[in-house]
Amino acid sequence: MEELKKLVEHMKVGMLSTLDDEGGFRSRPLWTLEVDRSGRIWFFVSAASDKIEEMEHDGGRVGVNYADLGRQDFVSITGHGEIVRDKARMKELWNPWVKAFFPLGLDDPDLSLLAVTVEKAEYWDAPGSLVKRLYGMMKARATGDTGPLGEHRKIDAR
Repeated sequence: MEELKKLVEHMKVGMLSTLDDEGGFRSRPLWTLEVDRSGRIWFFVSAASDKIEEMEHDGGRVGVNYADLGRQDFVSITGHGEIVRDKARMKELWNPWVKAFFPLGLDDPDLSLLAVTVEKAEYWDAPGSLVKRLYGMMKARATGDTGPLGEHRKIDAR
């Protein structure tokens, strides 16, 4: 989980996916505020948004995906989302960019936190430098050994 936390906190913007009324996936970007000790990922959201209605209609099930194309790192998370209206927690996580979306600040009646509890996750973490990634690709192509391309792990946090 520690490696997953590092990757998510580095990438920052996650694509939150929910199921719409017709059973189709809808994804939208959210800025990651924090990954806490218990593995929950925190976001500011509008409680009246479609994403929250869709999430609640589907029993809280959500997906969150992250990508860093420059480093070739990727994360896919399946979890359970929950709306949290704790003012003290909101104050802890508040930062100035949120005001653009919630001009009334912490007093905005629509402002909420979304806490996503990670149930399952999968990540691909490429070697740190471009040279190492190129070496890994060349070796994989020549030998079929994909080990040097990076780390791939599955996590079941349930």
